[in-house]
Amino acid sequence: MLGYAAMIILLAAAGVPLDKDATGLKGEWNDFRFSLRDTFRPAQRTLGISQRWKMFRKVSRNTGRIEIAVQIDGRWEDIFVERQEPDWRRGTFEHHRWREFANHLRGEKKRDQWKLYVPWASERAFADHPEATAVRFRVMGARIPKPETLADRGALRFDAFRKETIVER
Repeated sequence: MLGYAAMIILLAAAGVPLDKDATGLKGEWNDFRFSLRDTFRPAQRTLGISQRWKMFRKVSRNTGRIEIAVQIDGRWEDIFVERQEPDWRRGTFEHHRWREFANHLRGEKKRDQWKLYVPWASERAFADHPEATAVRFRVMGARIPKPETLADRGALRFDAFRKETIVER
């Protein structure tokens, strides 16, 4: 959503009188925004350029990543850590459709997708690592710090445990 100052500039440029209170301006802004949307909708459909995601939404201060490990001789060995090495099944996990699906897996709302994903991925992990006795799936979380703190650290710390599933052979 555009900031308040940008909203006022656009409304003034569109000829909207600005002698209203903040609530009235918000209503005028929405009317203006919806009229633009309705004007360009046929072209968007024809050209296939409609935007369905919220490009300018508030960014969350929390993030997460999926980690997959296999147990070999009693030790856990990472085979996939999202957005890092090692590169087990990298082609699959870096595909844009996987990244969209992974967003759901990291969240708490789509538990049914987690239940479908774990057996599928564990079957592949056991096939690629026949010596493994178990496969562990984790979602680890991190809080995104202020930019200067992140610059000092150099990387996010994924130390908040969110969920874990272990599949044994």
